[in-house]
Amino acid sequence: MVADAPTLRVGPRAPDRAGPAEPEAPSVNPGNPDEFEQTCRHH
Repeated sequence: MVADAPTLRVGPRAPDRAGPAEPEAPSVNPGNPDEFEQTCRHH
């Protein structure tokens, strides 16, 4: 259950709750702004 918590947060919760993943960008990719932008555009 503990392993599912972070997975759900970065998965369906990131684009569903933050939308553009602005507040989750630094949480998911603290040193990867390029990947965060690509993920946002991909979604």
